[in-house]
Amino acid sequence: MAGGRVTGLQEAVWDAAKSICDSCGLTGANIGCVKRGCKAVTHYPCALTKGWHLDTNQYIPKCNLHRIT
Repeated sequence: MAGGRVTGLQEAVWDAAKSICDSCGLTGANIGCVKRGCKAVTHYPCALTKGWHLDTNQYIPKCNLHRIT
């Protein structure tokens, strides 16, 4: 946000629309692992079924490979 306005939203939507989910292979993946160097992206329902760690209090997603670290 900048001055009460959301910035970068349009770019984020377009990026998600082009991102391919590592779990199901469909486009629209909008959750990415926070581990440096990890390129895993997924949809929310796919993250739940694949064992991602989704910290909803701090909004920190970790893929199933990095959920411990």
